[in-house]
Amino acid sequence: QARKQQATGATVYSYWFTWVSPMLDGAIGCPHGMDLPAAFDNTARCDQFTGNTPEVRKLAKLMSRAFVNFARSGDPSQPGLKWPVYDPQGVATMVFDAQTRVEDDPLASVRHLLT
Repeated sequence: QARKQQATGATVYSYWFTWVSPMLDGAIGCPHGMDLPAAFDNTARCDQFTGNTPEVRKLAKLMSRAFVNFARSGDPSQPGLKWPVYDPQGVATMVFDAQTRVEDDPLASVRHLLT
């Protein structure tokens, strides 16, 4: 999807949300949609899903600020968080987790299944 969008001339940024909820002793892991409370900085409203821990509140501030920056300027970067533009060779991806970071192609081992 990122490659197709970039082919249209759009500037593309890629992310992967991997933060594991502490709820049910971590048994739910990081299910589909887990990034939404962080993206909209509303972890308290979803506390049965997120636990509304200090860790997820910090993550939500970081992620929501990146999304607001992208909406305002087209660049999600912020002080302390440089988010590189998507590159199909390096596949730089922002990984949102307890330790948010940029990784080159974090899904490389399964990419052949996705294309």
